[in-house]
Amino acid sequence: MRDMGLQETIRGKLVKTMISDKAAACQLDYRQFQSSPPNALWHSDFTYLATWTGSVYVAFVIDAYARRIVGWRA
Repeated sequence: MRDMGLQETIRGKLVKTMISDKAAACQLDYRQFQSSPPNALWHSDFTYLATWTGSVYVAFVIDAYARRIVGWRA
């Protein structure tokens, strides 16, 4: 795209949902973690999505052993 001079289209204003604190301690990175039994460790993710009619917040619950989404709610 860069070679052809194309760029993305940005619609609406930029919404900043988090302000990070550089001095705060970093959390553990569970993406590299292996859980021995199924359903022993779940992770959660909270995501902001922009839609044509407004915004949606979606929460996911992920099983660390299977690395699959076990539940979600919008």
